[in-house]
Amino acid sequence: MKIELIIVSPLYQNCHILICEKTQDAIIIDPGYDASRIIGRVHKLGVNPRYILATHGHLDHVGALNEVAADLKIPAYLHPADREILEEIPKACDMFGMPECQVPRIDYDIADGQE
Repeated sequence: MKIELIIVSPLYQNCHILICEKTQDAIIIDPGYDASRIIGRVHKLGVNPRYILATHGHLDHVGALNEVAADLKIPAYLHPADREILEEIPKACDMFGMPECQVPRIDYDIADGQE
């Protein structure tokens, strides 16, 4: 497995791209900001993005989720316990002086013990 790191957002959050070196399938973890940089890196690497995994629902981990998911045409996953945090994303953008953002769209819940 190969791991690419992209430091994103004014909060310097880590976004990771996990890549299977055999298949070139990839998972994007925590696309917090800078969608164009994340999308650009995926294209530059020439990998096959399969889905987005958000470790939790805070702005710096999901701020670019909608744009990355839409551009790459991939689903997003999040644990259901963090769904209510997502509703506060527009307020968090305002509070941190970041451009207006929408509530991230999560396609699938993940569950404890799920593989």
